[in-house]
Amino acid sequence: MWFPTLLERMEASQGTSVCDDKLPAANTSKCDGDLSNNAVYFDTFLQAVSSLPGNVLYFLLVDVIGRKLLTGVSMILTGISVFFIWFVSSHTGSIVLSCVFAGISVVSWNATSLLTTEIFPTELRSTAKGVQGALANRVASVLATLVFGALVSTYCAVPILLMSCLLISGGIITYKLPNTANASIE
Repeated sequence: MWFPTLLERMEASQGTSVCDDKLPAANTSKCDGDLSNNAVYFDTFLQAVSSLPGNVLYFLLVDVIGRKLLTGVSMILTGISVFFIWFVSSHTGSIVLSCVFAGISVVSWNATSLLTTEIFPTELRSTAKGVQGALANRVASVLATLVFGALVSTYCAVPILLMSCLLISGGIITYKLPNTANASIE
């Protein structure tokens, strides 16, 4: 898992960047059975809870500013938050930025899920949603975790910059999608 790996690298860096090239390889694992350090569980809990404000924000803004604008802006802001992980030099800063990432990214996931269903004709919507759920949500998340972990082991700036660029590009490309608000569902 890449999040605990980044936190471990943050602690090993002693105040420098998580991408310090003097740090040991990220693919070392410690399976000694010692569960006395519960900080990683609390950090992961904080990141999970930070999605709640993003969900509330999504429901408040989706019909006010529109699906396309909400998706585009949230993806661009998510990309920017990922980019700044590279510059964080403290454990607390890493947790805060990861929480910001989780809170903003849930908005783009919710808006993308809505756009996926609305962009297709009614007779294809359930199939489109199923394909998105199978490919984007399941297969892509497993592949992304594996690729991110492998790239963190080589040089961690590569996956951070790659993910940031892909999110910002996706946010920009979103504006090419048709406007589905108040459109006929036929």
